[in-house]
Amino acid sequence: MRNKGDIARGLLAGLLLVATLGMMPQAQAGVALGATRVIYPAGNKQVQLAVTNNDDSSTYLIQSWIENAAGDKDSRFVITPPLFAMQGKKENTLRIVDATNNQLPQDRESLFWVNVKAIPSMDKAKLSDNTLQLAIISRIKLYYRPAKLALPPDQAAEKLTFSRSGNALVLNNPTPYFLTVTELNAGTRGLDNALVPPHGANPGESAARRREHHHLPDHQ
Repeated sequence: MRNKGDIARGLLAGLLLVATLGMMPQAQAGVALGATRVIYPAGNKQVQLAVTNNDDSSTYLIQSWIENAAGDKDSRFVITPPLFAMQGKKENTLRIVDATNNQLPQDRESLFWVNVKAIPSMDKAKLSDNTLQLAIISRIKLYYRPAKLALPPDQAAEKLTFSRSGNALVLNNPTPYFLTVTELNAGTRGLDNALVPPHGANPGESAARRREHHHLPDHQ
């Protein structure tokens, strides 16, 4: 049986933390966003998100909106233009404007979602045919980040801790930032990715169930 220190070291050895430090570009066919997440620093008049149509000939209708953490449309952030047409090999910029009137918590980040739907145009010559068109929705996180948080973002990852609650592994985040935990291993076994909220915790799957299916040793 291993002690808690061994458990923590085994988990941390396989841990890749992607703290909300900035934006990362995406490159893919069709319509692509210029980031995988958006940080909105408090006090900014706006932040921008690039949208690119990588297709040579296709035109798309682009529709964008903001949702809150629960997945409901939310007007506390305004995205403009909300609807526009984009021709092939063109780029446009979405502007996200803070309309929260300082009503969000100022001691931690808040989570929203940016949704961008790309609707392909229909070839008029094929209107009489039986065709199927698919609209693709890209959904990325929008983090509202207050000024003067108690901890610099580059120090957040090292503050994450692990504990056990019954048979469940719990990820404890004492920082004011959302932490995305990926490639987390206990020994040689992979655990599920997790988004751990600021000053909160995210319990994982039952450790007992994982022992049964993945043959993890008893770490208690």
